[in-house]
Amino acid sequence: MRDQHRAALQAVGVHPIDDDVLDQQIPSPGPTTGLHRGTASGHELFRRVVELVRRDRSQLYGAYFVLVAAETELGTTARALRHMGVDPTALAEAARAEISLLNNGEH
Repeated sequence: MRDQHRAALQAVGVHPIDDDVLDQQIPSPGPTTGLHRGTASGHELFRRVVELVRRDRSQLYGAYFVLVAAETELGTTARALRHMGVDPTALAEAARAEISLLNNGEH
């Protein structure tokens, strides 16, 4: 993941800080209490997954998360897929096929 972030920063002309130096400056996480407070992109992912599950009147399957990730055009997820050489269109098609199989009881 760090290599992907480094490559993304370098692609826009930003020289990344040495990760080991940066890690020394990050405080340890505090105790986790209460509700999880994720990032805006994480909330959007979950919102889209819920929307699809409701639309399909389906159970929640991991393939929905894969589908939404594959449909993401910007951000870390999209960069990670590109970095790994994954075709997002093919991944989305595979996720839709899996959802269809699961929803039609063919698993």
